[in-house]
Amino acid sequence: MAEEPPFDQIYAEAYPELIKLYENYGFQTFFVSGRPQTKYGRRLRRSLEEIRWSKFHIFLRIYDLFVLAHYKFLRPQLKTQGHTLRVNVPEDLRHLSIKILSSVSYLEEQGFNTIVRTTISSILNPKLLRVVARISNNSDEIFYGGRRIDQADGFSFVSGSFTVWNSKAVRMLKENRSSLDFSLIDDVCFGRLFRKEEVKIQDFPSVNLSSLSEISTVNNLSEIVHFRCRTGTRDRNDLEVMNSLLNSLKKVM
Repeated sequence: MAEEPPFDQIYAEAYPELIKLYENYGFQTFFVSGRPQTKYGRRLRRSLEEIRWSKFHIFLRIYDLFVLAHYKFLRPQLKTQGHTLRVNVPEDLRHLSIKILSSVSYLEEQGFNTIVRTTISSILNPKLLRVVARISNNSDEIFYGGRRIDQADGFSFVSGSFTVWNSKAVRMLKENRSSLDFSLIDDVCFGRLFRKEEVKIQDFPSVNLSSLSEISTVNNLSEIVHFRCRTGTRDRNDLEVMNSLLNSLKKVM
């Protein structure tokens, strides 16, 4: 979780209620963060990350392929601070795959049978998620599900905005750490391994909400497991959408 707007405000204002709601259905909530950054460090890393979305992205990819390769064999230190899992890597997109793998590995080792990875601007329907977790827990095979993404090139994977793994899936990621490409964002990085191992994707209902007005257009609100409330890249009002959605969702759960 990046400790900057709008995420810090969402954490402070929306999550006290969400944590209690999820706990009522048997779920524990954890926030995953990297090392705290200075304003200068954040700007520098943000500038570097902009290359990822430019025509020069291949150069950053090649650079990271080598620079991040040592994480194939080195697991960074992780410390727990209340609900926060703080991984000793920079807080940026380039280290996201490493940060997520470290945190889910830790949770699996603590005995969690089902782990859900989502974003701070997302809301989960815990009533339906409990059904998904039951399916995951009872599976004799590797369970890999959530919001399915199908690319034009035929590659399918589960979005990092909503991913569900059982402990068998997490152990497979850990055992194949040395073959992971950490230059890729976590969902693509992990998705490539699951495709290689021919693991079936379990697809569950998920919607994107980019404005308040879109909430009323969602049919069968009670049948959606995951809602991603991302309202853009600048001047975001994710919190306003999340609050309105939560009020609507509580009426149908």
